[in-house]
Amino acid sequence: MKNMLNKMSAKNIGWSVLLLLAVQVSYSQNYTSVASGAWTTAANWNNTSGWGGATPSLSYTSGTINVNHNMTIASAASFGGSGFNVASGATITANANFTISNGTANINGNLNVTGDFTASNGTTNVYGTVTATGNLAISGGATVNVYGTLIISGNAQLNANLRVHPGGKVVVEGSVTVVSSTYLTIGTAVAPPPYADMVIYQNLVQQGSGDVTINRNGRLAVFGNVTDSGGGGSFIQVNNGGQAYVHGNITYSGGGSSIQNNNTTNPYGLYVNGTATSSGGGGSVTGNMGDQQTMQNTNPNFFTWVSSQPNSPMPVTLVYFQLEVRDNNTVELMWATSMEQDFDYFEIERSTNGIDFVVIGNQSGAGYNTETLQRYNFTDANPISGSNYYRLKAIDLDGSFEYFNIVFAQIKADRQLSIYPNPSDGRRITTQLNFEPLHNAKIQVSDLTGTVVAETIVSGVEVDVEFSTQLKPGIYLVTYYAQGFKHTERLLVRN
Repeated sequence: MKNMLNKMSAKNIGWSVLLLLAVQVSYSQNYTSVASGAWTTAANWNNTSGWGGATPSLSYTSGTINVNHNMTIASAASFGGSGFNVASGATITANANFTISNGTANINGNLNVTGDFTASNGTTNVYGTVTATGNLAISGGATVNVYGTLIISGNAQLNANLRVHPGGKVVVEGSVTVVSSTYLTIGTAVAPPPYADMVIYQNLVQQGSGDVTINRNGRLAVFGNVTDSGGGGSFIQVNNGGQAYVHGNITYSGGGSSIQNNNTTNPYGLYVNGTATSSGGGGSVTGNMGDQQTMQNTNPNFFTWVSSQPNSPMPVTLVYFQLEVRDNNTVELMWATSMEQDFDYFEIERSTNGIDFVVIGNQSGAGYNTETLQRYNFTDANPISGSNYYRLKAIDLDGSFEYFNIVFAQIKADRQLSIYPNPSDGRRITTQLNFEPLHNAKIQVSDLTGTVVAETIVSGVEVDVEFSTQLKPGIYLVTYYAQGFKHTERLLVRN
């Protein structure tokens, strides 16, 4: 009896082992592509497991898939085996939603998704290029590491971690939402190049303690606004060497949310073209911040990178703006652009104190959109005797504008008073000085008998004089009076 029981136990154990082996085998279906074509074509695959289907299921849950050729997937697919590998030079064209649900995915080639791209668990490493016409969703225990390029035409919802590594670039044409206890990390502590880049064309929204960190070799451009919602405790942190630009505002209202710029080598690593506020209890704003103009003046390389992004809200990338004083005391202004997007024209402005500017001319852009070098010049034929400050104002088609850096010229010339038109019709003249008006100065017009026919206070280098009664034909004297100085020019009136 005992021997019979032993034999039955041994037999049961044997069947159990076989069953376990069968179960184990059933979870180890491995596939390698052998030709390009449709995913569901058996001739395109080698099933190295020796059993199971001829092609990997579109709801794959076991083993490893190695894609070494160009494959097309016609319907929605979800892959959750232990490994999913796309070789360099291979392309998967997915014409519906595409999900990595488990294991480790290494995208060394290309993955082009017409629909949503989702990483719901496991680790996805993007070494090549991933594009999706829909949205990006990272959830569960997933982590997505980008060493290559990730381009999302829709929005991105980060319920799990996204890390952009040096040499990687993420572009989201919609908005990005970073959910509580999730981290968006751009760059590492290593000195660049290469850089880790991320561009968000709409808004960056942080929910709860959804945190954003830009490290030493990281670059971030947000062309919308940065906000928090859903509690507080969020932060955006730019560490030493990191660079971030927000074209709109950073507005935190949750308690404990903080805006931190930890740069020490570069005083302006965080640039906000609008405002940066954290109004919730315990909220804070620390470190220096600059605006778009500061970025251009102090960090031209980063400014060029931001401006060079397709459809950047900054209409013009300025290469240089300089001047030259000619022998005849005219000032030649010269500048060049490397890119103009939705751009209309320049205004050239001048000031005698570097603060109060007036428009002295304008120059049309080379075209609404151009990415070639464009050179411009403008001559100030009547600079002011003394200090002359010049700046450019670039005006976009929608009326938005930006200022560029100021250049300076010192002019040494005899003080002159110019009148135009001369001859005049006797109704109105304009007087122009080539120097800054002195205190309590005035312009006086009189006839040859000394009778004053008009008088006005001088408020700037150019003054309009209107006559209450049209002057009779003849010669008149136009005199500039100031303390210790007097200058007279003749005016001819013809009716």
